[in-house]
Amino acid sequence: MAMTVEKIKAAVDSLFSDTTCPQEKTKECLEEVIEYIKGCLESLD
Repeated sequence: MAMTVEKIKAAVDSLFSDTTCPQEKTKECLEEVIEYIKGCLESLD
């Protein structure tokens, strides 16, 4: 579980440091991260 949290944190960190995600697209990028997190959580069940 802790490993998954670290992976999610890393994904979010890389998202915000990633210049391919311009400011105006932050919401879309966040939605992608949320979907990714949901997938991770579902795979834990």
